[in-house]
Amino acid sequence: MFDKKIVVETIRRCKEPALLYGLFFLPPLLQYRVPTGLEFNDPLFLLITTFTALFQSLLVYYLLSSVGSRNLEQYGFSSFRITFFLWGIGGWVLLLLIVGLSIFVLTIISDTTLDRLTPPFQWRFFRYDLFPLLLLALGVGSFFEELFFRGYLFQELRSIPIPSLGSAAITTFAFALGHGYQGGWGIFLAFVLGSVLLGLRVITKSLWVPTITHWAYNLSVLLLSSVVDGISY
Repeated sequence: MFDKKIVVETIRRCKEPALLYGLFFLPPLLQYRVPTGLEFNDPLFLLITTFTALFQSLLVYYLLSSVGSRNLEQYGFSSFRITFFLWGIGGWVLLLLIVGLSIFVLTIISDTTLDRLTPPFQWRFFRYDLFPLLLLALGVGSFFEELFFRGYLFQELRSIPIPSLGSAAITTFAFALGHGYQGGWGIFLAFVLGSVLLGLRVITKSLWVPTITHWAYNLSVLLLSSVVDGISY
């Protein structure tokens, strides 16, 4: 039976997540310049990325802790345990296996299909003197995305209420679309990544685990790209 009050309340509760998503993730999709893949070799880019993600994280945390009555533990905030690190590394290994298998299957199906999914750029990292800054930028950036998607957005959708499966689907699709500037392959990989990270978040009830997995994945992609780039030359 149609209930107008439920519809009105749902729209009201969706406004904040929709505004934040637009603020954080639409600008990269609308920019006229496509990333070249060399950005992580620029110290200024790394610094801007780090501070941007830090302030975005603080904004989301402020909303969770100061606006309304929200239980932070439901959003994945918990005391760090050494087992979380093990879970995070395990998730990273699983993710690499899934991505590797996906590439293998696409290659068997058709090289043309794989070519169509290839992003318009390839991440390349060669400034090893910036490695500590790279670790910091990837860490803060990974935490922000986990806080927003697997912490804030997923729990907000569940509390509207939207069934857990629907909340998971919306969260993962939103995460994938936020990487639309990376082309079809980037969206596909982001969807796979988002699915694994959300699974870790649900199983462990912590943001620390998906953050570690996310950070390790991004770092391995950059380092692997540098090795492949070195071999090609």
